[in-house]
Amino acid sequence: MSGSKKRTYFEEEAQCKDDTSENLSDAEDESGSLDDFIVEDGELSDSHYTRGRTPSPSPKKQRGRPPAKQKSPIEQVKPPGDSTYPVNDFSLTVTRPKADVGQDALNAIGDFIEKTCIKGGVSTEVGQRMFNLHLQGVFRLHWPATKEFTQRLQKILKSLLPAQGKLYKVLVKVFGRNQNFSAMVGYITKDQGW
Repeated sequence: MSGSKKRTYFEEEAQCKDDTSENLSDAEDESGSLDDFIVEDGELSDSHYTRGRTPSPSPKKQRGRPPAKQKSPIEQVKPPGDSTYPVNDFSLTVTRPKADVGQDALNAIGDFIEKTCIKGGVSTEVGQRMFNLHLQGVFRLHWPATKEFTQRLQKILKSLLPAQGKLYKVLVKVFGRNQNFSAMVGYITKDQGW
């Protein structure tokens, strides 16, 4: 709309309002006064305010303590190696960005495998690109193979490393369909069947 059309529109609207006020004054003269339409406080029922909707009752407070928050299955976990869990195979890589992984990290992962796992192994390896010493491991363990539980296992292993693993990156993976335990042991020991 151009400016002049807007102005014309508002002027017409204002003119309409003036016309209705004149019409109201004529109507007042015919019907008497507007006092007939004024309603005193308390004369209207609640239904006038809800417009056909019934008001919802306010919830009653229950006595006693509120129910405890239910923990998710991941929060209720038993420690790794518990015999109630299924048996699964996992691979492990532990690195330290721009540095070598120390002997203390190797010992921490080795202790975990000895105390918790059915079988497994861990070894050191030097990377081809960065030449940083890192750990490669495999283990069989009573532990679910879901994504949530694998991530939890990764956090558990990281917490076992020096400085609670703050300097390390830990990657845990469930074995794929084409991986088997014997081949993965050969991979971590770099044994090619000699």
